[in-house]
Amino acid sequence: MPVNFTGITSGIDSASIIDALVSAQRGPINALNAKKTSYNAQISGISKVKAALDELKTLAKDMEDVGNVLGYTATSSDEDFLKSNVTGQAAAGRYELDIQELAVAEKDRSVAFSSKFAQVRAGTITIGTPGNDPVDITIEDGDTLQDVADRINASSAAVDASLVFDGTNTYLQVVASESGHEIGGAADDAITITESYTSSLGETLGFSQVVTAKNAQFDLDGLAIEHRTNDVSDVLDGVTLSLKKKGAVTLDIASDQDATKEKLQSFVDKVNEVFKKIDDATLTSDGARAAGADPALLKLRTDLRAAVSNPITGITNSLSSVSQIGIRTNSSGEFEITSKDLEKAMSGDQRALGRLFTTEDTGIAARLQTLLDGYTDSTTGVLSGRTKSLNKMISDADDRIAALESRLATTTTSLQRQFTAMEQAMGLYQSQAAQFAALLG
Repeated sequence: MPVNFTGITSGIDSASIIDALVSAQRGPINALNAKKTSYNAQISGISKVKAALDELKTLAKDMEDVGNVLGYTATSSDEDFLKSNVTGQAAAGRYELDIQELAVAEKDRSVAFSSKFAQVRAGTITIGTPGNDPVDITIEDGDTLQDVADRINASSAAVDASLVFDGTNTYLQVVASESGHEIGGAADDAITITESYTSSLGETLGFSQVVTAKNAQFDLDGLAIEHRTNDVSDVLDGVTLSLKKKGAVTLDIASDQDATKEKLQSFVDKVNEVFKKIDDATLTSDGARAAGADPALLKLRTDLRAAVSNPITGITNSLSSVSQIGIRTNSSGEFEITSKDLEKAMSGDQRALGRLFTTEDTGIAARLQTLLDGYTDSTTGVLSGRTKSLNKMISDADDRIAALESRLATTTTSLQRQFTAMEQAMGLYQSQAAQFAALLG
């Protein structure tokens, strides 16, 4: 490496000159770094938009269920007898129930054993439950009562086994996993246990029924209904009845306009959140379109507004557009709800309002999911492709910068050598001049 003399002889600040000459040639590198900064800002903006889109897509998926669009309330006249849960599929009205029987699961119990460690006689017990294949439980020599309980619970039998201690003796108890029995079938068939023993050591289980299975039975507005469980979700559309106690009770179901408005406001807020992320990524601080605004995000804004605003096809009722329920674009380009129009729509056919979102394939929920999948899919999504493209441009810029930096390093070395040679030459000339002067004395 050559020695770098910086003006020792000439008095010239060659280092500053070299720095100035090299800096003048850094323009392309500076331009590439500026582009990288822009590309990274676009990637960051796209990432934030994509996160907001994922949340909106989840909400849209939920809104395929009308229960996540419309709000209803269910009021029991006495929750000691009846509790209920209601969704947007319900129909407003009053229902009279007379609960005559509650569902009960069958319980079978063994004979008394001295402890949970008492030995059970080896053999096989076969447990049968309605709708399931019989399950054989093998009892090995030396198995205790606890071992047998564990074997039953580890099997595929639709029962739960536990030990019951009365203070003196221990019993093995088997309870059906489901309450009740097959409607039209015998109650005693809820659990069948067959015992077969192959040894004389230990005690036999000797199961007997201690609780008989019962089905829930109640009248709904005079209609007799039988059900295997106390939680009944297939009698009233969109309503789950939880039977708690025998007796008469009244259930009132009514539309909840506040809850409906809250659900729709959450939807509007989530769409506006996406708009805000797009604006952050494409607009300057004064609201003008940024020079490097990503075209994919600009198109997304247009597509998203159309997906919400355009009329819904395949609907035969009077409501076919969200503008009819008060959801419109304001002067800022965001959606807002006009309460008066929404209240008017809710006072009419709420189910028609729900179908704006839930209509299969063409409703807003389905339409949004299709649109957002096209933008967010990790393989084929527009935003995913745009991010990959920007990362490729950053990589290409890095390669170009590396090449330019290498060229500048070569230029710097060459200039240093030239100035060093000049200093050395000037030093030689000065030395020779001094020698001539000495000779001329």
